[in-house]
Amino acid sequence: MNILIIEDDMDIFEVVSLSLDMRWPDANVQNAPTGELGVQLAKTAEPDVVILDIGLPDIDGFEVCSRIRGFSSVPIVMLTVRDNREDVIKGLELGADDYIVKPFKPEEMLARGNAVLRRIQMTHLRDVEMIFRQGDLIVNFRNGEVHANSEPIRLGPTEYQIFYHLITNAGRVVARQSLTDSIWGEEYREKPYFLTSRISRLKDTLQGYPQTQNLAFQEGEGGYSLTLQSRDQER
Repeated sequence: MNILIIEDDMDIFEVVSLSLDMRWPDANVQNAPTGELGVQLAKTAEPDVVILDIGLPDIDGFEVCSRIRGFSSVPIVMLTVRDNREDVIKGLELGADDYIVKPFKPEEMLARGNAVLRRIQMTHLRDVEMIFRQGDLIVNFRNGEVHANSEPIRLGPTEYQIFYHLITNAGRVVARQSLTDSIWGEEYREKPYFLTSRISRLKDTLQGYPQTQNLAFQEGEGGYSLTLQSRDQER
């Protein structure tokens, strides 16, 4: 497993690196002390997870996250002293999969890392022999690929999981609590903005593809639903 830590504080890097080494002794851990180097390594080193600080000496972590999301769906965990809700929401909307506030306990970071890695494993659903087709939209649940008119739609592991739960329950309401518990865990029930931010990002991503315009997101008191409209309904 390859882990990329984008962090300019070497003390923090050493703590994080030691914690990761205790949990995954065979992991290859790389450090990038600047945002630009972090973006470069995210592209060339093919990490399995990126741990990203916001306060970097050149470009901030938000910019790094946005740029990485432009070419990769690698899980990103933000690690920062910024604990206000606006920053958390901004990070999530830019594509971060989780957000940990410093100071942190090593066991908390490892638990979050484990959760993100489980999300990757769930993404592929190796035991599911299923392909969903709706017009020009094709979702292969076996390998986690989504295509619109043969063009791949890049979804991060969190967006894919939300999409999976909604599209496999098309026309039915999926409760917010059920989505939150399935993706992050019960401890996130008191942080509804984690789910709303990622729903917003998923909708924005899909709306960039004309072939997905027959997917209608609906939000109600109970939760979210995804309605598959026919071409006649669209007109």
